[in-house]
Amino acid sequence: MSLADQIAPLLPHLRRYARALTGNQKRGDTYVRSLLEAIIADDSIIERGLDPRVGVYRAFHAIWSTADMDAAQPDESGGMEKLV
Repeated sequence: MSLADQIAPLLPHLRRYARALTGNQKRGDTYVRSLLEAIIADDSIIERGLDPRVGVYRAFHAIWSTADMDAAQPDESGGMEKLV
């Protein structure tokens, strides 16, 4: 099974987790996108021999914890986007 096939089923939960950490879906998705770009650039960031879920979340946390914290803060509206 390819790495993409192993990661794809994890993305919905990872997106929810990222939203919970950032307080905003758009910012959470930005972190998930950064993770996917990092995996494409160098798939060795997902440790071999681990459950794919563990590897993905470890890599996600490495990216999230080193990111610019200002970018992770909710916007002035408290993270709520206008619906109308």
